[in-house]
Amino acid sequence: MLWPATARAEASHALALEDSAARARSAAAYEHVAQSWQRVLDIVPSGSGTADARDHLAEARFRAWESAPTAARAQAARAALDAYLASAPAGARRTLAEQRRERLPH
Repeated sequence: MLWPATARAEASHALALEDSAARARSAAAYEHVAQSWQRVLDIVPSGSGTADARDHLAEARFRAWESAPTAARAQAARAALDAYLASAPAGARRTLAEQRRERLPH
């Protein structure tokens, strides 16, 4: 993804945090990733990169819940997945988000 200049540094930071979180596999690490992706969305609320950032945010929230399930993490993951799915195009990423959404407690 080619991020807009205003979001490029934060997106790069978020991607680096994702790598660290994947190694650490801790809820706290994934929550830190989610916070970084939220900052990207705050910089670029619509347009180029929004869907990608929402997808990354949803994945981070889901992984945090998966790592250490709590009601609050499930709610955060559900909200992030719903926000992504509201405008996600058809395809593999959308299907994966739908599958993750189904795994969350109702």
